[in-house]
Amino acid sequence: MINGLPVGAAFSEVHLWRPSIPVWGIWNDNFFILGVDWISWTILALTVLVGALVSAAGAYALGLQWAER
Repeated sequence: MINGLPVGAAFSEVHLWRPSIPVWGIWNDNFFILGVDWISWTILALTVLVGALVSAAGAYALGLQWAER
């Protein structure tokens, strides 16, 4: 639950803006500069979506657990 949103945000930052630490050579460029294909965009979107859903599911489960108490 705690890591879902930061993973999605960090993955987006690296691929849409730029890496925080420029140690990847050509891969320091973002998706717009690299001109990546639809598969890369799909994987990016799915990673962000799954991260958000994992956080939401974890928060929901935690809420149910707290409600039982």
